[in-house]
Amino acid sequence: MDLIVDKEILRDIEKAIQYEWMEKNSLGQYCASTVIGMNTRREHGLFVVPDAEARRRIVLLSKFEESVFVENRVHEISTSRYTSGVFPEGFVYLTQFSKNPFPTFLYDIEGRRLRKTIFLLSDSPTLVLRYELLDKGLPLKLVLKPFLADRYSTELTRATKGLNTDSYIGEHFVRWALKSDMPETTVFYNRGEFIAANLWYKNFEYIHDHNHYATSSESLFNPGFFQVELAPYESFDLYVSLNSVELPIDNYEHLYRGEVEKRREKKGLFFTDDPRLFRVEKSMESSILNIEGREVIPGSILENNFATRDMLFSLPGHFLIHEKFERFKTVYKELAGELSQGLLPVYLPGRQEKNHYCSADISLWFIQLGYLYYEMSNDLSFFDNALMDAYRSILDNYIKGTLYNIYMDKDKLIFAGNKTTSASWIPLKDETGDVLRYGKLLEVNALWYNALRVFSRIAQKAGRKRWASKYDKIADKTAESFKKVFFRKQGLADFINAERECFDKRVNRLVLLALPFSPLEREEEEALFDQVVKEMITPYGCKSDSPGVQNSRGAIHRKNSLYFSGAIWPWTVSLLVEAARKYDWPGKSAGEWQKYFEPVLKLTQSGLLDHIPEAVTDEREVRQSGMIDATMSLACVVWAYFRMEENKAKRA
Repeated sequence: MDLIVDKEILRDIEKAIQYEWMEKNSLGQYCASTVIGMNTRREHGLFVVPDAEARRRIVLLSKFEESVFVENRVHEISTSRYTSGVFPEGFVYLTQFSKNPFPTFLYDIEGRRLRKTIFLLSDSPTLVLRYELLDKGLPLKLVLKPFLADRYSTELTRATKGLNTDSYIGEHFVRWALKSDMPETTVFYNRGEFIAANLWYKNFEYIHDHNHYATSSESLFNPGFFQVELAPYESFDLYVSLNSVELPIDNYEHLYRGEVEKRREKKGLFFTDDPRLFRVEKSMESSILNIEGREVIPGSILENNFATRDMLFSLPGHFLIHEKFERFKTVYKELAGELSQGLLPVYLPGRQEKNHYCSADISLWFIQLGYLYYEMSNDLSFFDNALMDAYRSILDNYIKGTLYNIYMDKDKLIFAGNKTTSASWIPLKDETGDVLRYGKLLEVNALWYNALRVFSRIAQKAGRKRWASKYDKIADKTAESFKKVFFRKQGLADFINAERECFDKRVNRLVLLALPFSPLEREEEEALFDQVVKEMITPYGCKSDSPGVQNSRGAIHRKNSLYFSGAIWPWTVSLLVEAARKYDWPGKSAGEWQKYFEPVLKLTQSGLLDHIPEAVTDEREVRQSGMIDATMSLACVVWAYFRMEENKAKRA
């Protein structure tokens, strides 16, 4: 199933820049841009690689500027935006962009078709490009100017002095080392020549940076140009690599076929033949990084996000669907080793210079994920002494009190944070900067009750009856207090502290409903489920807050209030499905929910192609926002569809 963008969109620049593509591999490299090749984010680039510690990404090669000569006539087929405007306007030559499985661009130049194909090798730090002349007629001369950035993906190039601007030219390769603290970039090419000619191009502008950064323009270095003559049906191949060892530049067909087989290999998804879900799974699969022999699932590769919570939510979609239980257990137990005073870090270990142990919910989600694995595998042996001790460490630290004012109060509910300290998943603050959302938080106490019951259930099955009895007694009192504290005449409380009782309707209500163990009675849960579905569920997921963001034009990301104040989160489809399964699909069957959530899958056909964003705005005027390559969204949507298909199969 091809993803195709036709010339009606490609030749309308404002529409075209809303479509983006991305190639990525397990080594942490990626290349990304828009379908017209105009970079609109500082994170865009043709060759982006991890630094030595795999903490940050480095944009080495930003792009190629491409010119085609037919006799003495020149056609500029690339597109760039400067602060002064768009130049060149190569998008007018594009007739089609497709992705199956690689980004492919088709140009029409005086009735001649030129095709460009781009792909990253899965297991090598190498980008492959091919330009092919598809028609007979006069030969063309192709000129490519590389633009080097050599800077971190979150920064912009300012300084143009004191850099090594030499080109190291060998037989069919050229190498650059612009900065001593950045990796070298080597380009191998199969024909033609490279001519060194140093130039700086200033004031490239990235329009999507306007909402995220204070500045949005930079200078890029052009060290020269490649030139080659293409006769009909001939091709020009380039291999951009970190390797200084010569690549087999006559081996394009072998590399191409090998990558096609890997991309189209059907390793899983035994529950459906839906080609859209297959594409989503492939994007999800290519998001897993291999760092020093450890599998790491980032929240976003483009934004270099390695949030622990995102990885926890992603693990079922990655590993439990296909019964990749050994891989799940390895990642899970590695995380258990990072516990400190009962808390897991906000970011995955080693991925940030500074880490924090300040979120009250993450460790409790960790326990729930272990129980989900048990439900899927029936593997009681997984819960060995070390893991049970880790669970007890979490529970006991919460009971006696741990970091960031997280402790069990006398009523057996968890209190978290204070005016100056946010321990909440939803970190709201007032206009003075004081933390608003602290105290007894709805989702934290729902997770706390669930964790107590989960541990008791596993301890009982493992023959640890004294442990089971101890934590069951606490859970009984927690349930009693939960109803008294959170169920008021005004409705269900979002959080309670000494100064404020808040009854905002947030996505955390769905958390309460999705967990296997709830302090509520069945009738109370079903009534709440019905209310959440009516007021907060959309075809794109659950609103983070009701009534939601109405026609907001501001940027939506985790550092601003719009993200937590009504933006729609596609990944929450998985929470809704877990809740619906629990109550035996009230109102809609699994098949009806699948049809209802069709728009979520359609998100893969715009924005960043083959991906699902972290957030969208008003369902009536959908704009994709947040992390556009959110791995959690991919994994949670796949998991939700798996659970729905699972139910349909049982009913059949």
